[in-house]
Amino acid sequence: MNCNQYKLKVFMTSEDKTKLWDLAGFYGVTPSVILSHFIGDLISGSFSCGSDERNIATSWIERTYLGVPKPSLLSYLIYNGYNVSSFLKVYNHSSSKANNSTKIINEYLNRREERFSICDIEKEINTCRIWVKEKLATRGRSISNFMNPFE
Repeated sequence: MNCNQYKLKVFMTSEDKTKLWDLAGFYGVTPSVILSHFIGDLISGSFSCGSDERNIATSWIERTYLGVPKPSLLSYLIYNGYNVSSFLKVYNHSSSKANNSTKIINEYLNRREERFSICDIEKEINTCRIWVKEKLATRGRSISNFMNPFE
């Protein structure tokens, strides 16, 4: 299996970091190995440890506050198969109000109005930018094309 290394930020206390290292050491591995396998189970990826583990990981995410997808432009784009980076490029570089990104935003807002309260679309666009920035940072690519030059 050909694997690449990616860096992700994990927020935890110093005490939790020590506990994670101790847990990993107890099993004779590093925290990276534990997290790689847990992620593999969570997404049914290459490092999955089996169907029981995948079911437990799915149950875990569904039982936490993370388990209920937040109605957002980002989740709408991903769920409907849109490339978030491409969407932001069109949104950032088009002065026309009749472009594809505007159409997508209107579709999202129409669906959202049926079930949810009013949203701040610029805040949601910024959430998409942050998501793309962090995703691209894991690949070591530049993000300048995706950020709004007027921020």
